[in-house]
Amino acid sequence: MFKAWPAFFFLALCGSAIAEPDFKTLGQKALSLSQEYIRIPSVNPPAQTAQTAAFMKKLLESEGIECKLFESSPGQVNLVARLRGKNPGKQLLMLNHMDVVPADASRWPVDPFAAQIKDGMLYGRGAIDMKTTGIFQALTLIALKKEKVALQHDVILLCSADEESGGDQGAQWMIAQHWPEIECEYALDEGGFGTRDLLSGKGELVFGVSVAEKKIVWAKLIAEGTSGHASQPVPDNANDRLREGLNRLSQMMQKDSGVKSRLIEDFQKRVNGMADNKFTRAIQRDTLSITSLRSGVGDPPKVNVIPSKAEATLDFRLMPETDLPAFLKRVQALLADIPGLKFEVTHSTDPTPVSDYRTGLFASIEKAVHSEYQQAVVTPYLVPFGTDSNGLRQKGVRAYGLGTAVVDASIIASMHSDAERMPVDQFEPALRIYYRVVADYATAP
Repeated sequence: MFKAWPAFFFLALCGSAIAEPDFKTLGQKALSLSQEYIRIPSVNPPAQTAQTAAFMKKLLESEGIECKLFESSPGQVNLVARLRGKNPGKQLLMLNHMDVVPADASRWPVDPFAAQIKDGMLYGRGAIDMKTTGIFQALTLIALKKEKVALQHDVILLCSADEESGGDQGAQWMIAQHWPEIECEYALDEGGFGTRDLLSGKGELVFGVSVAEKKIVWAKLIAEGTSGHASQPVPDNANDRLREGLNRLSQMMQKDSGVKSRLIEDFQKRVNGMADNKFTRAIQRDTLSITSLRSGVGDPPKVNVIPSKAEATLDFRLMPETDLPAFLKRVQALLADIPGLKFEVTHSTDPTPVSDYRTGLFASIEKAVHSEYQQAVVTPYLVPFGTDSNGLRQKGVRAYGLGTAVVDASIIASMHSDAERMPVDQFEPALRIYYRVVADYATAP
C-alpha cells in the first residue's frame, strides 16, 4: 500500500513553501465540473467546441483569469488563458482538447453524456480522453492565482478544438496561425498514466510520462485484376493479389525486430519487469494493423462475381528511430513483383525528436508524484498513438504526456470504448499532483 506524503514534506522537498489550496474541496469541485463538462457533447466530427469553450471561459473568468477565443472555422473554437510570471522564457503550456470521439449510446451501460457516477466510477465520453484533465488544468491555473503563488514563468492554458481529427483546426492551427499566443519551452499534454498493471509485470506503481510518440503512416494497398464469373477461376484475381501482398507485409513486420531504442532501454532499467501486453509490445517495435478490406461487386457483394479491384487500408506505427524513407523503400521493393498491385501512402506524420527528460520540469513531475506515492517509479516512455504534442515538438518544445490519476489497464482501455470511465476517488490525488508539478516548475528560477 502506497501512502501519501504530507504536504509539509513536499514543501520541504521543494526547498521553499508553495501555498496550496484545500485539495479535498478542490477535488470535489473537479468532479462536479467534470460532470458538467462531459454533459456538453463536443463530438468530433464535427468538433463544434463553441459551447465547451464558453464553459471554460466562464469558469476561468469568474476567477479573474482573462481568456481569448480563436475560431479556426465556424463553430470550432480554441481557448487560451495565461498567468504571467516574473521572468521571460521557460513558459509552460498546459494543453488539452475539448473534442471527443462519437459514442454509440445503445452499447453503453449508461448514457455516455449523462456523466453518471456508478460503482465508484464517473462514466462518460471524455472521462479519460480528456475532459477531466482539462478540468485539472483549469483548476490548477485558478488555484495558482487564488493562492497568489509567485510565478517565475508564464503558465498558459490551451483548450483546443479538434485533436481527434488531427488538430488541423485545433492545436496545429494555433501553432501555425497564433504561435505567439502559446509560445512555450515546455508543455504538459495527454499520453501519460499512473498504473500498477499496464507497464509493470510485478504490480509496481509506475507513472509513465510520454516524451515521444510513434510515427504514423496510413496507406492503401490496391490490387487490380480480371473480373468474371466465379465458376471459372482466373490467374489474375485481384483478391489473390491483395492477399499475397498482405501476407508479405505481415511476415515482414513479424520478422523485423525493429531499431534499437534508447528510450525503451532506459524505461526497462527503471521498471522492475515490463508487463507483456498489447501496449508494451506496441511501444517496442514497428507495427502494422490491417484496418479494412474492400472488395466484391454489388451491395451486398455477389458471391459468384470475381471483382476487378480489391483494396486494404493499413496503419503502420513506426518507432521514432525508424528511417521512414528507407522503410517505405523496403515495402515497395517487397511488393514490386506482384503484378497489378499498388502501394499508396495516404497520410504520414513528420518525424519528431524525443523530448529531453533531464529537465527541471521532469524533476518537478518526479517530486510531485513522490509527494503522493513514495515508492512509485516515474519513467519516460513513448506512446503508440498520436497526440497534439507532435506539432509542439516540431517547434522545439519539450512536451510531456502526463496523467496524474492511478488507473488500471482496463480503465485505460476504456478510452474511446463503450464504457469510458474515471475512478471518483482519484480526483483529489490526481489534482494535487498536477498542481504541485506546475507550481514547483513555475516558481523555480
